[in-house]
Amino acid sequence: MTQYIEQETVVNWNEEEDVVSIYTASPVVYRKCLKMGFKLTKTDRYVKTGEETGWWFEVGKGCVSFRKPSKQRILTAERREAMRTNLNTVRKNRSKGIYKKMPELKLGEALPAQ
Repeated sequence: MTQYIEQETVVNWNEEEDVVSIYTASPVVYRKCLKMGFKLTKTDRYVKTGEETGWWFEVGKGCVSFRKPSKQRILTAERREAMRTNLNTVRKNRSKGIYKKMPELKLGEALPAQ
């Protein structure tokens, strides 16, 4: 079995072609590619044991996208505590069978005293 540090994935995007070539040595990425229905074109094997060590896929360019990373929310201690209190209240009421709409809070605002 290949070591984790050696499990690379390479995406080859050629402007002149309509398909993207993907090579991976990662079993996780391999399973994801199969699940997505990507076409397996070649398998690399370790010569001594015959163990599969890498996989080549081809997929249309429309199946590959680049996304902007999601923005991480930074919460103040007060906002975090307000959210924790709100969630605990909802859980407590749900266990009692009480479903009450909680007040909407603005960023940084605490729950009103009850």
